[in-house]
Amino acid sequence: METHDLTLANKYARAFLHLFRENITSTSLEQTEQLIRFLKEHKKLFFYLSMPDVSDELRTEILYQLLNYFSLKTTYSSLADLLVAQKRISLLPLILTRINEEYKDSTNSMEFSVESTLDLNSQEIEELKKFLSQKTGKHITLTFTKNPLLIAGIKLYSRQYCWENSIKKQLKALQHRVLRN
Repeated sequence: METHDLTLANKYARAFLHLFRENITSTSLEQTEQLIRFLKEHKKLFFYLSMPDVSDELRTEILYQLLNYFSLKTTYSSLADLLVAQKRISLLPLILTRINEEYKDSTNSMEFSVESTLDLNSQEIEELKKFLSQKTGKHITLTFTKNPLLIAGIKLYSRQYCWENSIKKQLKALQHRVLRN
């Protein structure tokens, strides 16, 4: 990723939030995360959309259909129009990522991914939220995945933090000490 692209994405994201912050909801944030994952998995889409033979009308229509599929057309149609007009649709995943990050920062929220070997019950989830909230001073949302490779443990991570308490981590530390000696 080029610094220039990141700078532009930041500017688009801030401008979008300045004008359309009221369009953002917790549901649209989740749907935007799904759209970002989709766009990152289908990078060829931007290659095809940037071909000179593709009209702006078709580019816009494809983006509208994509936004509509993720129930985000009303949230981001004006952004799609602007990016097509300025020939910058390849920045869309980065802009959407920055919009989500800026919005969460402005609402004092932070998202953590949780990997554990077992399913967690509601009391354990609340304890994790409380721990992370105390450590970060932010409102916490959690996303869960099972990871049997942790070997009886848990891993919590966000864009800024990572906590892990697992047998796997302890084995790695032991291996590192043995190899050093």
